[in-house]
Amino acid sequence: MARLPRYTSRGVISQVAAANPAPTSGAAFKAIAEMAKLGADFVKPKAIEDAKAAGAAAIYRDKDGQLRGDFKSPLGGEMAAHHNSAAYAKYASERSMDIRTNMTELSVKFEHDPAGFKAASDAYMKLLGEDETVPPLLKEDILASAKAEANNRFNGLYVAEANRTQRDADRTSQANREMLASDYVGLMLAGDEEGAAAKLAEIEAITAYRANAPYIGETEAQGELFLRGTKGTAMVAKLAKRFEDLDDASSISAEEQKEIQALLDDPSVDPLIRQKLYSQLDGVLKGIDGRAIANIAADTSVGSSVRDYRVQNHRTKIDFELEGKARPNAPAQELQDVLGKAAETALGPGARVVIYSGKENDGHQHGSNRHKTGLAADIRVYDAQGNQITLSDPRAKAFALEAAKQGARGIGAGSEYMGDSFHIDMVPHSDYAPGQGPVWGSFASSFGGELTAAMQGPPMISDEALAKVGAPVSDATRFFGTAIGAMETSAVWSSDPDKPLADIFGPQFFEDNPRLVGMTAGEAQKWAERQAVVKVSDLSQRRAAIGQIDDEELRGIATRAFDEQMRVRQTLETSAALEYEERLTENPGSLTEAAVMADHRLSDRAQREIATELRKINEKTQASSDFGAALNAPGYTFDPYDKKTQKAGDEFFKSVVGDGKDPLSPEGAGAAAEIAGKAGFLPQSMLNALKGASRGADPIRFSQGMEFLHQIGERMPTALNGVDKGTRDAMADYRFYSGFMGGEEAAARSMELRDADLKGAEATREKTGEKIAKSLDPAEIVDFMEARDLSVSMGSEVQQGAVMEDYQRLFTDAYVATGDEGVARNRALEDMARIYGPNQVTGSNRLMRYPPQNYYPADRDNPNWMQDQLVDDVSRAVFGEQAITSDMTDLELTAATISGAFLGDAGAIRPEDIVVLSDDGTRADVSAGRPPSYVVMYQQDGVLQSVPGRYRFENTNPSQPMGADEFQRRQDEALAAQDALTAGGNEVRMRTSPPPGAASWLNTPPGGN
Repeated sequence: MARLPRYTSRGVISQVAAANPAPTSGAAFKAIAEMAKLGADFVKPKAIEDAKAAGAAAIYRDKDGQLRGDFKSPLGGEMAAHHNSAAYAKYASERSMDIRTNMTELSVKFEHDPAGFKAASDAYMKLLGEDETVPPLLKEDILASAKAEANNRFNGLYVAEANRTQRDADRTSQANREMLASDYVGLMLAGDEEGAAAKLAEIEAITAYRANAPYIGETEAQGELFLRGTKGTAMVAKLAKRFEDLDDASSISAEEQKEIQALLDDPSVDPLIRQKLYSQLDGVLKGIDGRAIANIAADTSVGSSVRDYRVQNHRTKIDFELEGKARPNAPAQELQDVLGKAAETALGPGARVVIYSGKENDGHQHGSNRHKTGLAADIRVYDAQGNQITLSDPRAKAFALEAAKQGARGIGAGSEYMGDSFHIDMVPHSDYAPGQGPVWGSFASSFGGELTAAMQGPPMISDEALAKVGAPVSDATRFFGTAIGAMETSAVWSSDPDKPLADIFGPQFFEDNPRLVGMTAGEAQKWAERQAVVKVSDLSQRRAAIGQIDDEELRGIATRAFDEQMRVRQTLETSAALEYEERLTENPGSLTEAAVMADHRLSDRAQREIATELRKINEKTQASSDFGAALNAPGYTFDPYDKKTQKAGDEFFKSVVGDGKDPLSPEGAGAAAEIAGKAGFLPQSMLNALKGASRGADPIRFSQGMEFLHQIGERMPTALNGVDKGTRDAMADYRFYSGFMGGEEAAARSMELRDADLKGAEATREKTGEKIAKSLDPAEIVDFMEARDLSVSMGSEVQQGAVMEDYQRLFTDAYVATGDEGVARNRALEDMARIYGPNQVTGSNRLMRYPPQNYYPADRDNPNWMQDQLVDDVSRAVFGEQAITSDMTDLELTAATISGAFLGDAGAIRPEDIVVLSDDGTRADVSAGRPPSYVVMYQQDGVLQSVPGRYRFENTNPSQPMGADEFQRRQDEALAAQDALTAGGNEVRMRTSPPPGAASWLNTPPGGN
């Protein structure tokens, strides 16, 4: 936009009109004369100044912004000339400013286009020349000024554009060269030598251009340095790629080593970078060595198992001559085993190996870095006759090859520096990579190829060879055939599994195979099956060799690589174990112990654990089946206190009810009732269900469970011994409420009582309970018992007092727990009925504590079994072999009766003459969940005497006579229980004859009958 000076709007100024009326004629000349005189002196300079000022002010811009001027006529005189002079000067100045402004705008607009600026400026000057508002007198000067300004601007733009082009040429060529250098490195990495050469030629051309261009400040030396750096970068990148490719490698070929060395030696590689690369290469080679060590140790092939067996199974003597040596420590046992087996195989039994250079002390190194690993040794070898094996001896080569087969990776000797001795190591260093051969020293170089082949291990027996001798083909037979022999394999697998190997091969066989001593053919087969598999436990043993490597970095690399492979194997073993765990849970019948032990996908531990669990399941299944059979066998009796019997009964119960079924279902209740009625106990699953019902929130289930439990208690009180007190209390409460309301309502009331918050005020309830207890009547016990069809007598006052003491205590405890007198009374009576009762064994109706029939099961096939057993046992104790017992035949009974009548040496004790006493020992048995034992006394000829020891009932099988041995066994058990009780500080009064005042003593214990 052109410059817009201040717009001035003004009227036309007359140059001739006077400001005052013209003077009269004549007066003018006078005035003029006077003015002329004064102007000469003063007015004229002021007029000139005013004329110039007026001229400068005469330049303005109209409302369109065009520059305008009021110029005087050239004929206007001196003042007009002064006026115009100032006006022209101002006009020229304003125009110059407009030109510069317009040229600036054009130069900005055409900053990067000098030609465009030239065309635009020419057009501008053309318009300027045609502008009629420009005073003709000034036009030529103004056009000249505009042209000069345009030329200056054009030249500046042109120079700037040239400089910019040169700078762009510098930057662009440099960027292009760097891009080409990146492409060159990429092509070198990709192995495209031809493409890389073409890119390098382009790089060189750009470098030459930059060196020759006068406006680019790069010298030839700088260009050469760039070229060298580019080639070096490519070499370094190739090395980095090689190193990256070797990250997981466990070997490196000779060709790869030569290629890496050539890259390192390339003169384009910076010396400092080369030094770093050498350090990196050392780490790469250590990584290869570590992974190779790990791969050898973690090899799970049958061949590795054969090698392990062979190297550990040798009789070569290993001697040491290390004292005072630079490497004074014995090498790893793994290496010693390899040396021993190689010597024995190559030279026969009796060979000897002398190790004279082993492992350095920590922090020391002498020459080879292999010795510090503990996996290298310098040795001499001797045959059975003591002759040293020299390098010229053909057996030296045989020994070297055998060492390679057994696992050696570095083998050498050299008469020029070692004499007739060998260097053997198991370090899988890159020097011994496949393709180069395990060559170290001049001795092995002549047969390096054979050593390389031997390093693959001993050849495995072929499947064809096994089939040819009639042996089956499997990993086990491959192992046995390779390690021991094909014919031996055929003989073992074709023999009776129970036949000893000694009978098959003779004793000499074990000289070479001592680990098979004492085995049968079947055991040898199982041993081979196990040996053919490498498990995590085997790998753990091999890991010890890695731990012996002194080089911390190498040991760490090998350990990490080995542990990773162990984790893979561990995962496989764990997966197999989970598979078996699922099968054990869902379908154990599909498994056999033999199949588990033969599946070596499992760890040894998992095999043992699964086999043990399977055995337990099978035992449970068998026990459950046996229990079910016994339950239905006539005359069979159970021991309700035997834990195994209880477990078997529970397994049988679950098999009847079914998995996931409710034990309180009709099927469950029926099965549990049958078990309780015959075996004398409730299955644990039913006990758990009853406990859950008694503590649950379902009144229907509560009623169902407690009603079932009450019915069981009525028919088989022994079965209640396994019920916990909380459930028994719930049953008692339910029975109390159900006496005067419906079952569901009684259950709801019982649950309400159970859940009532009775915390606090226990002392008050206890005092109230004790007060009420004093008013309890013995008749309540008698009535409660008679309601259960039990006719009882409270006995003497002493006995009645002891019974009531128990009743009052139980009532008080129940009242404190419930706060309800009726409920507490019923709970106490239920407990009394469980603890007390008449002695139905001897026929006495007097109450006794722990009556036998409450703790021993009834036998529906032989309801009097306890009385018969008690009478028979006491009769045997009195009459010995002449006792008349219930298990006699009619003929035996007749003979014994006649003998007793005429000779007096035979007889039997009547039930009413036998007294069964419960005491602290009985209470201890009941508390411990054991069959209770009692003190037994009998009366003969008016004299009361005791049976030695304690007495337990044991209805093993009523159809079979007990005999003296069984009687003695029972006595021994009872005496042992008595000894145990006495040792515990609770002495039981046992006498071989009645104590003084026996009659009163018998009345003292609560309920002796």
